[in-house]
Amino acid sequence: MTTPDYTNASQQRLLTVLMCLFADLVDGVAPAAIARETGSSPANVTRDLHNLQIAGLAARDEETGRWMLTPRLPRQALTAMTVLDRRQRRLDEVRQRLTAPAM
Repeated sequence: MTTPDYTNASQQRLLTVLMCLFADLVDGVAPAAIARETGSSPANVTRDLHNLQIAGLAARDEETGRWMLTPRLPRQALTAMTVLDRRQRRLDEVRQRLTAPAM
């Protein structure tokens, strides 16, 4: 039985653009740099950035023309790290309890 190939080039490109935006959360990234990094045409990058903007994930700095992530995804990343830290503390508590000398 063969597995269907659900890969979609434009979706993959959009994800690559998204990862490029993580490269500079402070100053943003120029569209030309995104095109270069993704190996995509400027028109495709413009389309991808527009779609990320519509989704509330990217915004354009009107002064510089550079694009950056909105706080939405970085906040999700911080939330994930908080959850991981909490789980690690819980694991440490269980490990300490299980390895403590018996009374």
